[in-house]
Amino acid sequence: MKNIICLAALLLSCAGNSGAVVLKTGAHIHGEFSHGNKQPLEDIVRRAREKGLDAVMFSDTAISKFEYGLRPFENVLKVSGSQKSILHTGPRRYLKAINKMREKYPDLLIVPGTEAAAFYRWEGSPFGKLVMKDWHRHMLIFGMEKPADYAGLPVMGNSRAYPWNWKHLLAALALVLVLWRIWPKLGGKGRAAAGIAGLLGFYLLYPFATPRWSIYSDKTPWEPYRALAAYGHAKGALTFWAHPEAPNWLEPQKVAGPLHVGADMYAEGLEEVSEIDGFAVFMEGYKQMLQPGGQWDAALQAYASGKRPLPAWAIAELDYVAPGYMGTDIDSAYMLVDAESRTTQALLQAIKKGHFQSVMGSDTGAMRLSQWELRGGQAAAQSGEEAVLAGPAVASIGLEKSSGTMTGAELTVVCDGSEVFRQRVEFPSRVSVNYTPRRERGYCRAYAVYINSMVASNPIFYRRSVK
Repeated sequence: MKNIICLAALLLSCAGNSGAVVLKTGAHIHGEFSHGNKQPLEDIVRRAREKGLDAVMFSDTAISKFEYGLRPFENVLKVSGSQKSILHTGPRRYLKAINKMREKYPDLLIVPGTEAAAFYRWEGSPFGKLVMKDWHRHMLIFGMEKPADYAGLPVMGNSRAYPWNWKHLLAALALVLVLWRIWPKLGGKGRAAAGIAGLLGFYLLYPFATPRWSIYSDKTPWEPYRALAAYGHAKGALTFWAHPEAPNWLEPQKVAGPLHVGADMYAEGLEEVSEIDGFAVFMEGYKQMLQPGGQWDAALQAYASGKRPLPAWAIAELDYVAPGYMGTDIDSAYMLVDAESRTTQALLQAIKKGHFQSVMGSDTGAMRLSQWELRGGQAAAQSGEEAVLAGPAVASIGLEKSSGTMTGAELTVVCDGSEVFRQRVEFPSRVSVNYTPRRERGYCRAYAVYINSMVASNPIFYRRSVK
């Protein structure tokens, strides 16, 4: 494999996908329907317009409802609690508020969505240290427009989506039949005792709809997340892992008394859940997943080889609450989406196809890919597309500064999981990299870094032509 590198300090025009418009899009934004956030939706919308965003993708918390029961009497001796969320306030009210903002600010595309926790489990004991584990293993679901779609989310705490527990139902039916048969033969005291026993039995068997996975499991299963991703797709929505490398909860944090909350990082979730559209690379998914040979490359190679049904795209997320929250603003991380038109449907369709790049800015400014294409024949392919190669591939990358004081950045090109180019380039620059594939199908991707300012392309796939 040989790299032929051409660097030229040329000012480049935008050369993204063949979309008619580039939409600067902020995603993972919390409004007044999430616990702890009192900022009205309108304040957030106004802030987005002030910062020059073209679109915002809201993701208020789906549900924050927890319960713990003392085993083996968890249906009798239990405590529960809930916090503000979409399902707590009402999906209809949430979507009504979104549509009101759409009508009032038609120049800004507003996409409804939610941040959902498919599962959590308990570790330890209430008599020592009790840890609620992995509730912060979150998914982002964008584009659901119907109240019923939120009401049916298969997440822990949403009892309306729990399947019927036929064992409990059959046991309850058997209990009724036994009481019906013996009731006429009992006296006053016998009927009183039977009635008490029957009520206790029903209480132990209730509820008749229960979670598919036990919150008292020894480890966190991946099945609840696969089910949630599949549900989102069935409703026509997009699903992404949120903050997969967030370290905040690695050491369980005390909430009150013996109760603690903790969560492991879950970069491996991109490989385990093949039904998902991708992951948030910025702000908390780049230390492992962006690097050559990381979890993102494993997922992309699986897709290219036909072992994964969906490609994995890298979005930028904010986890935005208010200006200054955790040192961020509503434009600290965003996507530049090449859409066919300035509509919500076109925006979501472009993201679904991988026609975008993800940007994370910092005090030193922000940068963008002014060109990203792969050519190996007559036609060039761009982000999310597939190039047909008649010979070696040529990746063309343009890099320029959007704002700030940066003069250059370290540019990296990765093909089929391996680094094929890494070098510091000055702004604005154009780089060409030759790559000779060793596989019938594969991909290339690019990213650039300057301290905490970063930009990441989405992959361009290739297949070698058959002569």
